[in-house]
Amino acid sequence: MRFILKLFEYKKWQLILFLILLGITIGISGYYINSLSEQSLRKEKNNELRSISELKINQILLWKKERLGNAEIISKIPFIKNSIQQLNTKPYIDEQQKVYRDFFKSIVNHIDFDNILVASIDGKLLFSFDSSVTNIDPPTSAYIYRSVKKDSTVFAELYRNSLTKKITLDIITPIHSQVGKIIGVIVFQINPDHYLYPLIQTWPTESKTAETLVIRNDIDSVLFINDIRFHKNAALNLRIPLSKTDVPAVQAALGHKGIWEGKD
Repeated sequence: MRFILKLFEYKKWQLILFLILLGITIGISGYYINSLSEQSLRKEKNNELRSISELKINQILLWKKERLGNAEIISKIPFIKNSIQQLNTKPYIDEQQKVYRDFFKSIVNHIDFDNILVASIDGKLLFSFDSSVTNIDPPTSAYIYRSVKKDSTVFAELYRNSLTKKITLDIITPIHSQVGKIIGVIVFQINPDHYLYPLIQTWPTESKTAETLVIRNDIDSVLFINDIRFHKNAALNLRIPLSKTDVPAVQAALGHKGIWEGKD
C-alpha cells in the first residue's frame, strides 16, 4: 500500500513537472512566434514605406520637371521677347498691359501658376498678371538677380510672400533678345496649396497616421515646408531644433537615409 502511494506521489510530481515544462515551452514558442510575426510585420511596413517614399519623390520630381519645362517653353515665345522690349521702354501703358494679361490668362488657367510677373534685369516690375501686385517681393528680387547672373532658369525655395501673404514658389527664367542679350525675366509664381501640397499629403493606402513631411535644414533647426496632420499652419512656421536627434525629421535633415524609428 505504501509502495502504491509513493508511486502515485511520484507520478503526481512527474505530471506537475511535465505541466510546468509544457507551460514554459508554450510560452517560449508563443514568444518566438509573436517575435517572428512582429519582425515580419515590421519588414512589410518598412518595405511599404520605402516604396511610398520613392513614389512621392518621383511624383515631386516629375511635377518640378513639368513646371520647369512649361517655364522654358513659354519664355521662348516670340511675343514675349517683343513685348518685353516695349515694356522696358514704356512699362505702364494700359493697352500693352491688357494685351499681356489676355495672353497670360490661358496659361494661368491651364497650368498651376498663381501669378506671372515680368521684370527688368535689375528687378523692376514691368507687368503682373495679378493687377493687385505692384511691387516685387525681396526674396523674388534675390532670385531674379541669381537668374540674371547665372543666365539660367532658377527654381526657388518656398517662401511666404510679404505682399500677398501666401506661401509662394518662384520659377525665374531670363528672356533674351535676338542677339542673345538678357533683356528681362519672366517670373512664374506657384501657390503650393493648389497642387503641390495636395500631391505631397495624399497617401496611397488607407492610414490614420501616415503622412509625408517635406523639410529643410535651416541653420540650427528643421523647418517644415508643408502642413502636417496634427499641427495646423506648420508650413514655414514649425521648427524643431537639430539637437532633438530622436525625431526622424531631424535625422533626415542631418543626412540619415533609410528607415529610422523615433518620436513623432
